[in-house]
Amino acid sequence: GTVFFRGSLQGIAAAVKRLLQDIVMLASREVNILQDHPNLIHYYYQEAQANFLYIALELCPASRSDIVERPDLHREISNMFDPKCALLQITASLCHLHA
Repeated sequence: GTVFFRGSLQGIAAAVKRLLQDIVMLASREVNILQDHPNLIHYYYQEAQANFLYIALELCPASRSDIVERPDLHREISNMFDPKCALLQITASLCHLHA
């Protein structure tokens, strides 16, 4: 029951994650985790309506796999991509998520 939409929040482009209200506890944990680490997407806002919880998140122009697998589509980002730095950031993020 999770769907993503492209949206905006106060003029800022955002990814909007819609979750069923049944998994609110899981969503609350996710929101708490996202607020505390620089290498994870940024959490902006959440709102409950009807049977859904909506979470506004940072909208990323590309994923790391996009940059590695299709660098020509994201030239500006791929030119700045440092694999060693990315591996350190991923490792730090995973440690934070599983702490």
